[in-house]
Amino acid sequence: MDQPPPAEGFEWKGKGEPGSKQGNWVKGEHSSQETLRPDFNHPEPIGPHWDYYGPGFDEGARLYLDGKWEFKGK
Repeated sequence: MDQPPPAEGFEWKGKGEPGSKQGNWVKGEHSSQETLRPDFNHPEPIGPHWDYYGPGFDEGARLYLDGKWEFKGK
């Protein structure tokens, strides 16, 4: 699974291949760190999305492929 970074400045960190569930795309360090992981095979009703964690999103958010997003904890 050869997947390019989702955005500039992100690098793959994990034990698995880029884009797998055994890692995350990571940008920044410590309190400013952002992470993205693709979850494109998630079943409906949620469906394909990116899982995002970063400043102000401690519980995470789902970023959908159509541009919509939602907090994961709500």
